[in-house]
Parts: sequence; C-alpha cells; structure tokens
Amino acid sequence: GLIASATIFLAQFLGANNHLQMKKTFRFMLVSSYALCIIFFLLAFFMPENIIAFFIKDVNVITVGSSYLRIAALSYLPSVLSIPTKISLIISSLNMFK
Repeated sequence: GLIASATIFLAQFLGANNHLQMKKTFRFMLVSSYALCIIFFLLAFFMPENIIAFFIKDVNVITVGSSYLRIAALSYLPSVLSIPTKISLIISSLNMFK
C-alpha cells in the first residue's frame, strides 16, 4: 500500500515536471519501506516463537514454525525492491533523469 500510493505521487510530480519532488518521494518510499521491513525482519528473526505463539499454542507447531520464520525473514530485506509495483518504480525512476 505504501509503495503503491507513493507511485501515484511520483506520476503526479512527473506530469508536473517537478523532478525535485520526484526524487524526494522516491527517497521517502525507499527509506520507509526498508524501515518497516527491518522492523519485521528483526521481529521475525529474533522473536519468531512469540509471533507464532500469538496465533497458536501447540508447542510442536511453534518449534517448526519458528525455524521456518527465521529462514523466511532473510528474504524480507531483498523483497522490498521486488514488489509488484517494481515496473512502475523503474519507469518513474528513469523518467526522473530525462
């Protein structure tokens, strides 16, 4: 949601030929995405038992799920740039340097 809404602003600033605001919006988009991603990464990697125990009380599920969540957490940081709106991000970024 955050990235999708930011791309709308990027498009508006592109239409207004306001490259400074485009750069600021793009920077905000990346920084805020990584900030949220780092928070979720830290929680999932260092406290997976607590997260899973919030949803289920079975000890076996918590043990197995915690192992999986730690591994899955490693994919969170690179996934910020491989979101569905990546194509619009790239196009908007390239248009900034027109």
